[in-house]
Amino acid sequence: MKPQITISTHNGGGTDKISLAHNRREKWIVNKENQKYQIRHPGEYRILPNGHYEIWKDEDVKDVYHHLFDDAVNDFNERQIKQRTPERQIKDYFSYIKGNEKQSKNAKKYLYEIIYSIGSKDNSTDKDTTRYILKEVADSFEKRNPNLYVTGLYYHQDEGGVPHLHLTYIPVAYNCKRGMHTQNSLTAALKQQGLKNESYKQTAQMAFERQENDYLEKLVEQYGFDVIHPQRGTKQEHLTIEEYRLEKEIETAQDKLQEVSNLPGGKMVVSKGRIEQLEEIEKEYIKDKPIIDEAKRELKACQNTMQAYQSAFAQLEHDKEHFDGVVNEEVNKRMEYVKVKAIDFIKAVGMFDRFKQWLEQAGQSLKRGFHQ
Repeated sequence: MKPQITISTHNGGGTDKISLAHNRREKWIVNKENQKYQIRHPGEYRILPNGHYEIWKDEDVKDVYHHLFDDAVNDFNERQIKQRTPERQIKDYFSYIKGNEKQSKNAKKYLYEIIYSIGSKDNSTDKDTTRYILKEVADSFEKRNPNLYVTGLYYHQDEGGVPHLHLTYIPVAYNCKRGMHTQNSLTAALKQQGLKNESYKQTAQMAFERQENDYLEKLVEQYGFDVIHPQRGTKQEHLTIEEYRLEKEIETAQDKLQEVSNLPGGKMVVSKGRIEQLEEIEKEYIKDKPIIDEAKRELKACQNTMQAYQSAFAQLEHDKEHFDGVVNEEVNKRMEYVKVKAIDFIKAVGMFDRFKQWLEQAGQSLKRGFHQ
């Protein structure tokens, strides 16, 4: 009978979930993670100080962006000059993607990660076999995924659990019809590899994770193991990435609640002065609530009107992509007219001056509450 083993492939998410410092085992992050871990596990280490890890690849992400996208950026900028829209030029694509990511959690990520592991804490292969298998996964990744450029490969054997591989990559979509002809787009990159969004429960990224899991399973079986799936048929098997993260956040919140319940009397200790201070803040808020509500209503009215202007801008942007010459000049005139009208509207409403005046009054009231 073959020895049984479990495997795992997990999309680590975008850059908001990736820690290159952790992947590289930079000393400051190792110390920080161990100190945090030892609060609840005295004398133990999350990352072994002298544990074994290997960095198989670690490219500078900014340099990779220049290598992958500079030609497309130059072509895009030349087109904007010809279309008389120089303000739409992109100076640096890496900064452009990173800036958009900070503004919206749904924006493209400038870097993605997938994590592979073999075995569990109580049932694992020998470390050399695991290393050979994960090295083969890493070396063949771009053959399976020609639209995903690997920037980093980090093999960890020093976390007390099972050895695992962090693989970071940049998605590259080619021959795009809108915007740059080559661009960062995970959905488009996976689609060009034959992986499409079927539904919100069957996304291209989930299909990519299954593809990698299936490959890892076949590889592990070639090394003489029987891969088992103890969670198959359970709720955990069908969790989406966001659901999985939400469960982890709930577990963390429950742990914190348990810590609070272990305090004397099961209550948090709050000073009398702090309570009085909060009561004063509450009084100021109640007093100013009618002003706040009125400001919210006026702000909502402004937002609705501005949304109408934004729709007009969007239509004009669409027109600008498909017309040139005389038509472009006419579109620009219409845009200027709409912008002037929008500015006139904002000035006429006087919303910003009134809101600023209210903020100053509320701030002064709060300061008086704190000093009393």
